[in-house]
Amino acid sequence: MPTQHRTKGPDESFEFDLFISYSHKDREWVERTLLPRLRQWGVSYCVDFQNFEAGRSFEEEMLRYIKASRQALIVLTSNWLGSTFTMFEAQVSKAMARNARAARILILQLEECEPPQLLKDVTVVGRVGAGIWGKFRNALLASKTAIYGRLPLHTSVTFWKRHSSLVLG
Repeated sequence: MPTQHRTKGPDESFEFDLFISYSHKDREWVERTLLPRLRQWGVSYCVDFQNFEAGRSFEEEMLRYIKASRQALIVLTSNWLGSTFTMFEAQVSKAMARNARAARILILQLEECEPPQLLKDVTVVGRVGAGIWGKFRNALLASKTAIYGRLPLHTSVTFWKRHSSLVLG
C-alpha cells in the first residue's frame, strides 16, 4: 500500500488529512489537477486508486479510509451525483462528522450542480475556477487548526510556522 502521501502531524489519531470522494469519470482531473496541489501543500490524502487494497471489498476499503481521514472532500459533478458508491461515501462521511470522528466534509464543485439534500449543511468551498484554490487551501487549513487548536501552545506555534505558507501563499 503506497504511503508516500501520508504525513503524521500533531494529531496522530488520523492517518490522512483528507479522503477524496469523486466519480471515476472525473479521475483524470483528480490525478492531474487536484492531487498535485494537495502534494504541494503537504496535505496527506487517501484516494482509492492509490490506497485501496486489491482483493478487498470496495465498501470495506471505503469505510476503513474514511475513518482514517480527518475530513472528506467531495469532488462534486453530475457524474458524482449519478454514482451509487459516492452517495455511500457521503452517507458514511456525514455519519462520521456527526459523531465528531471527522472534522467536516468539504465540497469542491467542478461544474454547476446542486449537492444532494443529505449534504445541504456541508461546507461548499465553491466552483473550480479563478480564485478557488486559495479558498480551498484556507478551508483545509481551517479544519486542521480546529483540531490542532486543542494542543498546547508550543505545538500550535510549531504548526503555524510549518503551515503559514498555506495562508500567506
